Amino acid sequence: MKFKKASYLKGNRLLFFFFVGVIILIIIGIITKVVITYMHSSYDGKQQFILAVYGKGREVAVIVASPDNKSLGLLDIKNLKGQSLQKTIVIPVDAEAINQDLPLNVSETKLLQRLFWQFGNFHTRGMTVIDALRLYLFSKSLKSDAKTTQIITLPMNQVILNQQVQTVITDHTLYKEGQSIAIVNASGQDGIGTRLAQLLTNIGGNIVSVTTSQEDQATSTIGYTGTNPSYTATRLQKILGLTLVPMQSKGLSDIMITVGSKGVKKF
Repeated sequence: MKFKKASYLKGNRLLFFFFVGVIILIIIGIITKVVITYMHSSYDGKQQFILAVYGKGREVAVIVASPDNKSLGLLDIKNLKGQSLQKTIVIPVDAEAINQDLPLNVSETKLLQRLFWQFGNFHTRGMTVIDALRLYLFSKSLKSDAKTTQIITLPMNQVILNQQVQTVITDHTLYKEGQSIAIVNASGQDGIGTRLAQLLTNIGGNIVSVTTSQEDQATSTIGYTGTNPSYTATRLQKILGLTLVPMQSKGLSDIMITVGSKGVKKF
């Protein structure tokens, strides 16, 4: 009897340790997944973050989170009709979320709440579920007077369109920093520099010159002055996805963007 009881207890202990081991492995797996997801998240809670949400009937809502001045903006875009958002409105986009069954006629907070809770139902680019949660919590923390909505019905006069876009999309830290930006089009394609200048102007960039290089080049770079890149330089690097390179000395501007043939698709 004692032998049977001892075997029974030993078997129970082994079973107990087995289940504990499985639970520990599950917990480690969950923690690892959360850490990896966090490392791949884009919204840092410091820099401006622009999210384009595509919903039912090809509606588009552009949500602009500005942690620097604790505000949230919404561009409610009507009649885009399949046109390119970034080429029509001329704005940068950090991330996209698409759900063709989602109605967009709700508040920014409600929209972000749905994005978080139904994240698996969205096709996303440039963001994770952690970004969705942080954006929702950020929106939830703001009072109503810190939120701005601008309805844009296309087609619209380009000057008026730019003015309305800038009321929501301006990056206040970049604007206050006021660093001068020069753009050199070395891509061999006309209009690239002018288009980039408008995009950066819409977010508050201080454009001082747009020129065309006499010689084309493949690579695209963002040259900056100073020991370390400024907020403006790092924000432009994030928007444009170009390489940051230090300049030996300041010329006509604090920052020089050179657009080569490999960077054309970004604009």
